[in-house]
Formats: sequence, C-alpha cells, structure tokens
Amino acid sequence: MARLKTKAASFGFNVDELKGIAAVIAGNLDSEKEATDEDIDAQIDAVLPILKVGQQQAQRIAKSVKTTTETGDDDEGNASATAKTTQKTEGKNDGEPEWFRTYREQQEKRFAALEIEKTTSTRKAKLETMLKDTGKFGERILRNFSRMKFEKDEDFDEFMTDVETDLEEFKQEQGDVKLQTVTKPPGGGDGKVKKEKPLTDDEIKRLVDGIV
Repeated sequence: MARLKTKAASFGFNVDELKGIAAVIAGNLDSEKEATDEDIDAQIDAVLPILKVGQQQAQRIAKSVKTTTETGDDDEGNASATAKTTQKTEGKNDGEPEWFRTYREQQEKRFAALEIEKTTSTRKAKLETMLKDTGKFGERILRNFSRMKFEKDEDFDEFMTDVETDLEEFKQEQGDVKLQTVTKPPGGGDGKVKKEKPLTDDEIKRLVDGIV
C-alpha cells in the first residue's frame, strides 16, 4: 500500500481506491514465496498505465457531470433526466471506478479458478499416495475422482474415508488369495491325502511266494 501510494500519488485516487488496487496487486504476487521489494514494484509498475488511463476517464466523466449540473435546464423533464444521469454516474464511481471494479472482478474470478485447480491437484496427490501400488483398483478410484466435485473440504474428507474402507477390504481380499496360493500343495493337487488301495488275494500270494 505504501509503495503504491507513492507511485500513484499524481493520479488522484482516494484511500479506498488505493486499498482495492493494492489488494489486486497482492493477489497477483506468487503466494508460494515471500515477495521482495522488486516483485512488488514490478507488479505495481505493470498496472500503472492502466490506472492512469482509468483515472483520466473518471475525471472526464466527473467533468462532464459537473458541466451539465452547472448549465441546468428549464425543462422539468430534461432536468429530471439530468439529475437521474448524475446520480447514476456518481453511484458507479462511489468509492471505486467502474472500470476498476470490472478489472477487479475479473482478477477475482481468475484467482478463484486457480485456487480450485490448486486444491484439486493437492487432493489428487493425496489420493494417489493412498492408492499407490493398488493396480486396477486404484485406477478405478482415480477415474471416479476425476468426475467428482466437492463443495467443501468435509465432503472430500468423507470421500477419503470411504476410499480407505474400500482399500482395507481390497487388501484383505488380496491377502486371502495369497494365503491360499501358499498353502496349496505342489502339483496342483486339491490338498487331500489319497488313500492306498488294498491288496488283492493274488497280490498277497505272489508276495509270499516271492519271499519263500
């Protein structure tokens, strides 16, 4: 605010207007690092030409309104219309010029979109960490996430709780499958002990004759 006030002193902005401009400039600065004096000056210098043109336009409007008011009008209808026009113009420039209000609103929308994108990226990274090495299961959850919108952080937290529950069930199922694989006997058998077939009388006689 102090640096802007010095640079824009000749433009005739009031305190409220300067505060609004300073807020927009602050929003343009990189929030990931602490802004240096050079960063701040660069952002201020970037908007000074726009501020100069806008203030000149506001001054022309104010001068036009003042001229109309001083000239006056004997016709009651025209005088009433002039008064309405003057009130409308003054209302638009009350505390903040119309051109700057439009610029500020555009910047606010841009910042809101960037904030949504940043929040989505952060949430996706958190989800990807949870679903690491889960194969098709994780891919399916991430596809569903890309189609979803969360109005509040609480909604996303509830979604993550559901994913965590499903993930535990998935891991349990995977563990059961591995356990069955480990305990299954070699050769693909069914794990049952096979019973020996009893010998016939002829087989017993041949065995005895062989011993004798």
